[in-house]
Amino acid sequence: MLIEKSTFGAYYLFAFSTLLCTVLIAFFMSETRGHSLEAIEQRYLENSARATGRWVREGFRLRRVRVAGTSS
Repeated sequence: MLIEKSTFGAYYLFAFSTLLCTVLIAFFMSETRGHSLEAIEQRYLENSARATGRWVREGFRLRRVRVAGTSS
């Protein structure tokens, strides 16, 4: 339908979506060059545990911590 209305509209749509994805990835994806897989995994697990506040790291695994007053 876009190609029927305009011969160049589809190219602008693709260019805009590519630019948007590039900007979002640049801001929200962390750099992993020079880090080992273990260091990347540890950073990810620590960030996940800190975000919820309901997980404790034991070795390479996370254990759910029961919080008083919740039913989950």
